[in-house]
Amino acid sequence: MPPAASLVRPRPYSMSLQGVAIADLPKKCEWAPGEAEPACEGVRMYDLILHASSSLPAVPEGAALRTLAAEAKAAFEAVQPNSAAGWAPVWQAADICVQLPNNCTDNLKSWMWHNLPMTGIQAYQMRPTEDNFNLAMSLIRWSLEVVPDAQGYERLLAVYGSYQQVFHKEAAADGDGGGGMLGVLMQQQAIARGAASSQLLTNMGNHFHNTQDWQQSRDSFHAAVLMDAGNTNAASNLMYLKRRCAEWDGLDALLTMVMGSVHTSVDTFKSGQPVASSDAHPWIMLYYPVPPSIKRYAAEIHVSRQRMTSHRAMPQLAAMEDEVEAEAAALLRAKPTSWRGRGATRIRVGLVSADFRLKATSYLCAHLFKEIDRSQIELFVYSTYPDNKVKSSWRLAMEKGAEHFVELAGMTELAAVQRIREDKIHVLMDMDGFSNEGQRLPSIFVSRLAPVQMAYFVYIGTVGSPTVDYIITDHVASPPSSVVGHTEKFLYLPASFFPNNQRVHFPAPDYGNGGKSIAEMRQQLGLPEEAFVLSCFNKHMKITPELWAVWMRVLTRAPNAVLWLLRFPRDSEENLKAAAQAEGVDPARLYFSDFVMTSDENFERLHAADLVLDTTIYGAHTGAADALWAGKPLLTCLGPKCATLVDPREQTAGSHEAHLGADCMTARIASSMLVGSGLEEHLVTRSLAEYEERAVLFATDPTAWAVVKDATLAARRADGPLWDVKKYASRLVRGVRLAWEAWLTGSPHRGHIYSL
Repeated sequence: MPPAASLVRPRPYSMSLQGVAIADLPKKCEWAPGEAEPACEGVRMYDLILHASSSLPAVPEGAALRTLAAEAKAAFEAVQPNSAAGWAPVWQAADICVQLPNNCTDNLKSWMWHNLPMTGIQAYQMRPTEDNFNLAMSLIRWSLEVVPDAQGYERLLAVYGSYQQVFHKEAAADGDGGGGMLGVLMQQQAIARGAASSQLLTNMGNHFHNTQDWQQSRDSFHAAVLMDAGNTNAASNLMYLKRRCAEWDGLDALLTMVMGSVHTSVDTFKSGQPVASSDAHPWIMLYYPVPPSIKRYAAEIHVSRQRMTSHRAMPQLAAMEDEVEAEAAALLRAKPTSWRGRGATRIRVGLVSADFRLKATSYLCAHLFKEIDRSQIELFVYSTYPDNKVKSSWRLAMEKGAEHFVELAGMTELAAVQRIREDKIHVLMDMDGFSNEGQRLPSIFVSRLAPVQMAYFVYIGTVGSPTVDYIITDHVASPPSSVVGHTEKFLYLPASFFPNNQRVHFPAPDYGNGGKSIAEMRQQLGLPEEAFVLSCFNKHMKITPELWAVWMRVLTRAPNAVLWLLRFPRDSEENLKAAAQAEGVDPARLYFSDFVMTSDENFERLHAADLVLDTTIYGAHTGAADALWAGKPLLTCLGPKCATLVDPREQTAGSHEAHLGADCMTARIASSMLVGSGLEEHLVTRSLAEYEERAVLFATDPTAWAVVKDATLAARRADGPLWDVKKYASRLVRGVRLAWEAWLTGSPHRGHIYSL
C-alpha cells in the first residue's frame, strides 16, 4: 500500500480558480454592492462558479481510493478509537470499490461518499490540525463531485468557517481573508447545481452581512425563509436587516415567527432541559420591546451554549476554574485586612475588550485609565482584537494610562485565557458582552477566571452568565423593576455610569465647533439656515415605525422644522423618504449626511442642529453625550409608555413585567445623562404623546426654546458630575472596592452595591 503522503490532495484553503488564488480574490475582484457579475481580472463570476473545483484532482479510485480511505480511517481512529467499529461499513464499502469495482454500484458509491467525509470532519473537530482540515475538506469536495447535495455544501462551509476561526481569526472576524469569497462561490455553485437549501441561503446572507452588502444579505435571508418557513435563524436575521434599513413591512409576521421560537427555547430552558441554541441573538433582542425576562433568558441560553462549546474545545478551562476557586478559598481563610481603604495590597483589576482601537469605547475611555487611583487599583487592560494600522490618539492614551496594557490579539483563545490567569486578577470586567461577535473571546466570561467578575459599559444589557456577578449601572438606567431582566446584581454609580471623554476631546471655549458659526456649518452641510433643525444621528435600526410617525406629526405641526439624519446605513434613505411621503410629509424636509470616520468631523457638524431627538427602546448612548457636550438639547422618553409592546405572547398578559419591554437599560441611557446634568424637567418625557408635544413646543415657541437651550448650555460645565473624568474614575474605583470587600465577607448572598 503506498504511503498516505503520496496521495495527490489539494490544500483547500489555497485553492486557485482560473489561476487566481482564493486568498487573492478579494483583492482582484471589484465586487461593488448590487453588481451581478464583477470582473475578476477578466474572469466573469459565472465562470468562477462553474470552475470552483477546477483545481481538484479527479475523484480517487483504485489505489488512490485505498490510500485515501486508509488515511481517513487512521485520522478518525486516532481521535475516536472506541467508535471505529461503528464506521466499519464505510471502510468495507471503500474496499469493495477498490477490489471489486464491478460491485461498486452507483448506490454503494453514493452511500460511501456521503458518509466518508464524516470521518474526516469528526477527526478535524476532535483534533483541529491543518492536516485534519485538509483531509476533511478534500473528502467533502470529492463527495460533492459524486453526490452534489445541499448537505455536502453545508458541511464544506461549516468546516471552512471553523478553520478560519481557529487558524485565521482576524480574517474571519473581518468577513474576508478569502473565506468569504470561497463561501460565496461554493454557495452559488450549489444553487447552480440545484443543491440549494435554506441553510445555504442563510450562510449566503451571513457572508453578505459581513461584507456590508445589506441588499444581497436581505435577499438571501428572505429566500431562506421562503424555502423554509421554520428557519427562524434566517427570519431573525431578516428582521434585523429590515429594521436596519428601515423596511418596516412584514416585521410583525417575522417577529411572531422568531418570538415563537424564542418562547419554545425559553420554556425548554426553564424546564431544565438542554437547549442547543436560540434563534434570536441576545444583541438583536435588545432592539425590540419584548419583556426583559425574555431578553435575559435569551442571553442565558446563548451563554450556556458558549460555555459548553468553550469547555469542550478547551478542557483546560475547568482546571483553571478549580484553581481560581482554590485561590479564593485560601484568600478568604486568611481574612485579609489590608484591602480596606488605601492598604499596601492593591486590588488587581482587569478590563477585557476588543474595542481598544478606533472605536467608540476608546473614544469614551481614552483618558479614564490614567485617572484610576493606583494606590488602590493595579490596572490590567487586555485588548483582544488587533489595533488599527495607524494608532489613534485614543489608543495611545489608553496604553499610556493603563499600568499594564496587554495585547492578546494574535494569541489562540486558550493562550489569551492563560495569560489573564497568570496575572491573578481579583476583579475582571467584561467590556464586550455580545456586542463584538467574532472579535471577543467568549470563553473568558463564560468561565470563572477571577473571584469577582463584572459587565461594564459597552453591552447595555444582561450577559446572562452565572460567572458574572455585577453589572455597573446607575439608578436611572437600571431602576429596581429592571432586576427581572438581569442575572447580575447592580453596582450603582452616582450620576450616570456611562463614561465620557468629551471635555478632554473638545475643550472650551469653542467646544469642537472648529470656530465656525452655525450659519457657516449649515451652508457647508446643505441645511436650510433659517429652519429649526431636528436631528437624530442614531443608526436607523433604532427608529421604530411608531416613533417615525411621531416625528412626522412634529414636522406637520412645526412648518419651519426639518429632520436631519445620518445615512446610517445609506440603503435606508429612500425607504425613510417613502415613509415620510406616506405620512403626508414632503420628503424634501428630510436631510441626510454621510457617515464620517473621524470623531472631530462628526462632533463639529453636530453644532448645526437645534434639537436632538432620541430614539426609544434603544436610544442614543455615545451620541447623547456628544449632543449634551455640544450644548444641544436632547429630547428623550423614559418609561413603558414610550413604545408599544410587540411580543405576541405577552400582549394580553397584563403583567407589570410584560410592559417593561420598552423600558430596558438600552432605552434609559440618555435619561441617565439628562438627570445627572439636572435637565430632567426640561428634556425627559414620560410618554410618546408628551414627547411629541415637547418637540412641537420647542420648534414653535421661541421663549420655551430659549429656556431649554440656556439650561443645556449651563449644564455643560467642566466640574459637572457628568463631565469630570477624575471624579468618575474615583466613583468607579470606590464601586470596585466595595464589591471586592463584599466578596471578602464570604457572604453567599451578596446584594446590590451602592458607590455613592
